Amino acid sequence: MKRLTLLRLTTLVVFTAMILGARSVAYATTTYYGVYDVVIQGVAQGNQFQRVGVLYVVPTISPQGTQNGVNPVDVWLGSGAPATASSPGAIWLGTNSAFIGGQAALDMAYVSVDSQTGAISVRPDPNMSATGSNIFNAYGGLTAQIYQIFDGQMQLAFQDNGQTVVGVVDVLGTGAIYHSNTEYYAQVRGTARPAPGVRLAPTSLAFGEQQMGTSSAVQTVTLTNSGGHRLRSPASGSLATRVTSCMGAGRSA
Repeated sequence: MKRLTLLRLTTLVVFTAMILGARSVAYATTTYYGVYDVVIQGVAQGNQFQRVGVLYVVPTISPQGTQNGVNPVDVWLGSGAPATASSPGAIWLGTNSAFIGGQAALDMAYVSVDSQTGAISVRPDPNMSATGSNIFNAYGGLTAQIYQIFDGQMQLAFQDNGQTVVGVVDVLGTGAIYHSNTEYYAQVRGTARPAPGVRLAPTSLAFGEQQMGTSSAVQTVTLTNSGGHRLRSPASGSLATRVTSCMGAGRSA
């Protein structure tokens, strides 16, 4: 897997998030942000599994309006599609519903960060389990069901200056159809993806003299992403543009 130099924050900073539209947050701690490709190995309802997944660690998404405390970071562990394609060990476990789409950004968990090591502890909020944002499968097939996570924890520790992550997921879920409780236990390990590598070409445009009230000729700018994260446009179908400077005055008629 590719590697990346993650941001290690050891003093009071303000970090402007570029992943998933997260907002800025300021606090004094050692914190690692990144996207990790992970292997999840464990057992649920007696079924052993080993599967691949992805882990996101991003700055605070919802700094206001939360009922369980503002999260110092937000985290999402995902593997498979437990809501639509049941398979043993498939899981969505996150601290904010924004990770799985939609307009709402609901705080789904209690989160703490060790100020010395950057280790993260996540405890699902039982009052939010019915939203179906945090779910898993114990097995696959036609009789499989979704288990809505209501208790337990996820512990994550970082090594190699944030290049690797190891952790444990130990949660309880209630069946959405047959209301029995089932435990999901797994060990997680993974390596960070490369950071976004965004490049514009050309880096500037020159339109020359332009009569006021008229449109210039169209010029093309190419946006290239050579990094490990997807880019999200702020506008459907097009990128938002803004004039930042204008050299000289326009020519009037």
